[in-house]
Amino acid sequence: HIAGGDPLQRTRHPGADSDPAWFPDGGALAFVSDRSGVPSVWRVPVLGGTPTRLLANAEQPAVSPDGDRIAFITPGKAGFKRIAVAPLDDLTQIEIVTDDEDGLWDHHSPAWSPDGATLCYADQRHLWLVPAAGGTATRLTSHDDADIEPTWTSDGRHIVFASFRERSVALWTIPVAGGEARRLTAGTSNERGPSIARDAPLLAYCTRDANPNVVVMERSTGQRLLLPGSRRENLPSLAPDGSAVVFQSDRGGGSDLWLQPLDGLAAAGLPQRLTDHPGTVALSEVSPDARWVAYGRVFEEQRDIWIVPTDGGPPIRFTEDPADDYHPAFSPDGSLLAWVSDRGGVENVWLAEVSDGRRIGPPQRLSHGESADVFP
Repeated sequence: HIAGGDPLQRTRHPGADSDPAWFPDGGALAFVSDRSGVPSVWRVPVLGGTPTRLLANAEQPAVSPDGDRIAFITPGKAGFKRIAVAPLDDLTQIEIVTDDEDGLWDHHSPAWSPDGATLCYADQRHLWLVPAAGGTATRLTSHDDADIEPTWTSDGRHIVFASFRERSVALWTIPVAGGEARRLTAGTSNERGPSIARDAPLLAYCTRDANPNVVVMERSTGQRLLLPGSRRENLPSLAPDGSAVVFQSDRGGGSDLWLQPLDGLAAAGLPQRLTDHPGTVALSEVSPDARWVAYGRVFEEQRDIWIVPTDGGPPIRFTEDPADDYHPAFSPDGSLLAWVSDRGGVENVWLAEVSDGRRIGPPQRLSHGESADVFP
């Protein structure tokens, strides 16, 4: 109870139960459980009782303000998660209201407007709005850093959300009608999960102080080398000869690639900054000869593959198509680079020759599946 007291445990199954969502009358909770073998949405009375399954292969439930419908995420035709809505009195009538062109990769975190007419959701990077009855989705945010976890203000005029803008994780707000986003919290300890009271001027959220670092491990002995940093370090890529590890870090103020030379299981000198450009770097891979690093870069809605020399120098743009290009992978001899692109309408693997960090000749489509092919 918000006034205090002991918490009441409402599920006791050995499976994992998560993502609780209130029914509007406060009498029951929707939640996600894997107790049936696949993530599914269940319902349990708040005063106690046996949970019942509502939807199979569904996650992140959100019950409409009138209590008549439930929004959730479920796999779409290309395999990525999409936003769906179903009436609670006939849960077989599922309508998937977002499609592949309505945001990058998985769609998640559906949130109802107070009048029940619109859903706000997040894709890999932005917030979107879509009519709950189905229709055209429109993008609400366009910042290069990820915006996630939307919730509506009680008057339906603003969206409060968590964002990775300005080199921190903080809460922001943006008008539903469009306009500039405004920061609400300081972002000193990863402020996320906003929840707004319907009938009171109250905002609840959670904080977490995290400092992820890169660890290099000797597989035969289990010995580890920790590469500490003052901020977030992640997405490591080890040189095939073990001479260095490349990783993403915001220690320089932006999202860039850094290289740590290695001498066995010891750091050989200080980390070296490989990139210094606007936008965000993504997954990287070191070439077999350890001379080059291929990586994804996101900047101004453009997602491309870039290559940078490991001994320093300007990055070289490898792809220039308006499509989204990402997930680079070198061939064992370093003469080819594979990556994922949606330039054919669906995420498939593409291939091109590479020499001295530059593409040689036009790209060739390697896979032709109707569902997404990723992480070559």
